[in-house]
Amino acid sequence: MTGDHREASSSVVGDCLKKKSFSTKMIYTPNVITRDMMDDYSVSMSYEKARSREKAFEMVKKNPKKSFQELPIYLFWLKTMNLGSLAELETTNEGYFKYLFISVEVSIKRMRTL
Repeated sequence: MTGDHREASSSVVGDCLKKKSFSTKMIYTPNVITRDMMDDYSVSMSYEKARSREKAFEMVKKNPKKSFQELPIYLFWLKTMNLGSLAELETTNEGYFKYLFISVEVSIKRMRTL
């Protein structure tokens, strides 16, 4: 397909991409977004519309509860893609945020040399 799908609003694109954006190490550029939308959904879009990747992050940031729910996924990928890193989320018995500890492997190595 060629051209730009009018139905592919930034909100729709953002919703389609937000899970992918949080689950890969790849930096999601507009060129990659246009390719993925074509491959995954057979939707063609302009470069400008592909810039709606920011919309995916805005959608999560606007909802603190949803952001908190995404945190374990983010921490999982942080540890997976940065072997040797630490990421521990502590919550209360009721499930409320208590604290978060993150130490990236590079920092851990540096601390050992001091």
